[in-house]
Amino acid sequence: MDRNLIVSAENEGAQGMSAGVHVGEAGPKMENQAWAGPAMMLRAEGLVMLAAVVVVYQRMYAGHWGLFALLFLVPDVSFAGWIGGEQRWAATGYNLLHWEAAAVALAMGGWLAGMAGVLQVGLIWLGHISFDRLVGYGLKYRGVFKRTHLQRV
Repeated sequence: MDRNLIVSAENEGAQGMSAGVHVGEAGPKMENQAWAGPAMMLRAEGLVMLAAVVVVYQRMYAGHWGLFALLFLVPDVSFAGWIGGEQRWAATGYNLLHWEAAAVALAMGGWLAGMAGVLQVGLIWLGHISFDRLVGYGLKYRGVFKRTHLQRV
């Protein structure tokens, strides 16, 4: 990938503008021509995924909402890397615990293996990630706490 495009995308994202678009290719006017904008689409996707998780969880584990509430915020322990000053690996830890593919793989693995508890944890984990996307939190860039792949927080 073109080094200038990567640097431009990082600079644009850091300013809260059109991340991923080279400055010479599109400005703010062109970005605003998209239907609801990528950020709104990703938030809507988070809402739909969260709703799907809640429906599936209700059908499979109706009496276990206490566990859902208990585990829902567990992935956010990854914030400890920033609080503790170990920022070198903080983004990596946060991203691994907020990666949809990992949560889906865990849930599917539990389902395919007939391990209800693993499926349950995978659903709760996916619910957390979906909620984060709904409120605008994305994956973190190394060393920059307030910048995500979705927006500047």
